[in-house]
Amino acid sequence: MSTQWYDFALHVEKRVVRPFQTEEDELFGFNEGHLIMGNRIRDWNANAWIRSKRRRDDGVPDDVLSEHLGVPTFSQRFRDALRKARVGERDVQYLPVHVYKSTGEELKGYAFANIVARVRALDYDRTDWGPLPPDPDEGIDPNTGKPEVQVIWHAALIESSLIGHDIIRLVEFFAPVYVSQRFADVYRSGNFTGATLTPVVMT
Repeated sequence: MSTQWYDFALHVEKRVVRPFQTEEDELFGFNEGHLIMGNRIRDWNANAWIRSKRRRDDGVPDDVLSEHLGVPTFSQRFRDALRKARVGERDVQYLPVHVYKSTGEELKGYAFANIVARVRALDYDRTDWGPLPPDPDEGIDPNTGKPEVQVIWHAALIESSLIGHDIIRLVEFFAPVYVSQRFADVYRSGNFTGATLTPVVMT
């Protein structure tokens, strides 16, 4: 029986009514690029912070925080639930980050989820993907030896390549985050907020 996986989209549908949103940051030599490429980070500065800029953005914080960097940022409660279920233990490096409202009040317990599992699992034949115009023949991806993927509209993933993982980025295209049924079960059963899980095709 096939195990379902999901596209894990940030800040889309399942959110609180008036979510807290950040706009400023200080990562002490790091940036969002370091946090989405799938590389384990050494010498992380635990004083790193993100914050909202205006009172109108000082809403209710989601468990998957609405932040401006596009980096999955999980609450302590969500991480505790994942840890209890032993979900994603070898797939994620959690990097603590201070989260502040525009008033200076701290929302404690958040951490960036640096997803270090990069897996070659894209089914090119069943995936709706492509290069972005105006360069349809831009070249070959040196990591895969296949045409470079610049956008994925609807993914199809190879199930056998995902065994042993719960949250990944692809070797073929780093931007999307995909999560397992086990991850989805924890997210849904705990009524966590801040992300939308959309089923992908499994092959």
